[in-house]
Amino acid sequence: MSAAQARARRGRERRGQVRGGRCPGVVGVVLAGGRGSRMGGDKPRQLLAGTPLLRYPIAALARAGLPVAVVTKPGCSLPRPLPPAVRVLREEDSDHHPLCGIVHALRTLEAEAIVAVACDMPFVPARLIAALAATAGVAAVATSSGLAPFPARWERTCLPHLEEMLARGASLRTALATAGCRALPFARGVTAGADAFDVTSGVSLVETALFDIDTPRDLARAATLCTAAPTAASAVPQEPVSALSR
Repeated sequence: MSAAQARARRGRERRGQVRGGRCPGVVGVVLAGGRGSRMGGDKPRQLLAGTPLLRYPIAALARAGLPVAVVTKPGCSLPRPLPPAVRVLREEDSDHHPLCGIVHALRTLEAEAIVAVACDMPFVPARLIAALAATAGVAAVATSSGLAPFPARWERTCLPHLEEMLARGASLRTALATAGCRALPFARGVTAGADAFDVTSGVSLVETALFDIDTPRDLARAATLCTAAPTAASAVPQEPVSALSR
C-alpha cells in the first residue's frame, strides 16, 4: 500500500467508514443520550448485577458480530472505561428524541445500515440483533402490541424520511411504520445459544428480550430476572476495530 493510499484509508476511518464484522456495512449503535430523569439521571452508569447498564447492549452487539458505536450528548455521563473498539459519537445538545441519535449515527458513520439499541436494554439477545442485521431494508421486531421501537435496523437511505419525522415530532413507531419496515417475528431460537445470561422460567421470552429500564422499579425487576450476571466486559472484543477506533 502506498503512502497516499494509507493516508486515504486513515481519512476514511476517521470519518467512521465501517469495515469487517459478520454483516459488512452494518454498525451496532447504542443510544445513550437520554435524560434518564425517571432514573435520577446517569442511566448508562446504573448498575445491574454489578455491571453498568450500557455495557449489556454493547456486549450483545459485539457478540452479534457488529462494530459498536455509542451515541450520547454533551454532559451525559458514560461508564469508564469503555472497550477500545467502541466509538463514542456526541450529538448536539438539543432534542432528546431517540430519532436524534439514530439520525446522528446515520449521518456520522459511513455505514449502509445500523441496528439501534437503547442503553437500558440489558437482555436484548445477540441472535436477535444478528437476525436484524442480516435482514434487508428497515426491520424491527413484531410483538403483540405492534412493532417494537428497539432494537431496529435502519438504512442510510432512510435519512430524509427520518429527518422529516424528527421535524414533525413523530414517534419512533410512526417512523418505522412509514418507512416500509419489515416485521421480524420473535422466535424462541433467537434467545438460545451463546448469550451470557439466563432468565427465570415463567417469564415471556419476548417480554424479557425487549425489557427496558426506565425507573428504579424497573431496575429492581431486571435484577430479579438475572439468574447469572453477564460478563459484559469480557464479552466485548478488547482489540481495537480500525474503523471504530477513536
